[in-house]
Amino acid sequence: MASVFKRGGKDKRGGVWYISWIDHMGSRHVKSARTTDKATAERIANKLEADASLRRDRVIDPEADEIGKESQRAIESHLEDYEARMRAAARTEKHIAGTLRHIRAIVEFAGFQTVGDISAEGVNRYAAMMSDVGRSARTINAHLSSIKAVTRWLAENKKLVRDPLTAVKKPNPKSDRRCERRILLPDEWPWLIHATLEGPERFDMSPGDRRLLYETAIQTGLRAGELRSLSRGNLVMDAHSAMIVCKARSTKNRKDARQHIHRDLADALKAHVA
Repeated sequence: MASVFKRGGKDKRGGVWYISWIDHMGSRHVKSARTTDKATAERIANKLEADASLRRDRVIDPEADEIGKESQRAIESHLEDYEARMRAAARTEKHIAGTLRHIRAIVEFAGFQTVGDISAEGVNRYAAMMSDVGRSARTINAHLSSIKAVTRWLAENKKLVRDPLTAVKKPNPKSDRRCERRILLPDEWPWLIHATLEGPERFDMSPGDRRLLYETAIQTGLRAGELRSLSRGNLVMDAHSAMIVCKARSTKNRKDARQHIHRDLADALKAHVA
């Protein structure tokens, strides 16, 4: 049975009434009725008890009811949970900041307030606006990937009944590539080395140090952030082979990267870190 009481006893005049009741899972709860009128507090208590009984008897589906409540929470409160999830997954600060920035831009444009407001129509309007102002397919793809990732997480964690953005299609980045990347051609490598060794000190690195960095980058294919994470312990050499091991915490796919390098580069790196 639900009951009502006042903190400090019945004689506490002017105080608000509190309600105690047992939910459908058998757990006792206490909350303020936010009223100084006992009759009003008793009506609220009866409602809480009746709802708990309906959930126990499965007249109200507790899971669907909880999803309904979650879907009415403000988007910003869910983003706090999603940010914590990304940090737990060891995403980089750059990735986290970019993802949240994309999501908030779409939410503001479409006027979404709660996660239940998120719709494919609003997101598609945002993508169309980005295309109209000349943004590349790659940029639009990144924004849509961010918002689709969060709605997928919401559905998987029972904060939405379903993912509302499954029908949203991302543009193909290759269809509108603004910056074409290519490998360094064999005859360009000597030009780069010559210009580097003849150049001044840059970024507190001597020409010789920069040459080692460039050659390591070319032979391993590691990204800038992955190269910055390397220390002398990442160089592994034995009698037959040499490799650079980049730990999973620094790689994009969160897996150890083992890249073999030529023996002459390995010897030069070994002399450098000595």
